[in-house]
Amino acid sequence: VDTPETSNGTKAGEAIPACEIALGKEATQYLEQIFMDARSIKVTHVKPKSDSFGRWLAYMSVDGEDVGGVLFAKGYARHYDGREARRIWDCN
Repeated sequence: VDTPETSNGTKAGEAIPACEIALGKEATQYLEQIFMDARSIKVTHVKPKSDSFGRWLAYMSVDGEDVGGVLFAKGYARHYDGREARRIWDCN
């Protein structure tokens, strides 16, 4: 899963555009609201438990709905298999 960045920097050798950062912050706010409104949250850890950046890896569901699927449906996530360089998000 690839999600928009939330801070300045570079990705794929290019500066991250302000519109991608704005989309990332919008996605963060959306997730925060989902979690605050949730009646139940389930976290299922996967192996390995973390990636090469030390981030935890897990499947999450809120009120029985897969969080990743919700992010894909809302346009806040896209497929990434780790084999190619990440792309800058098209904000148009």
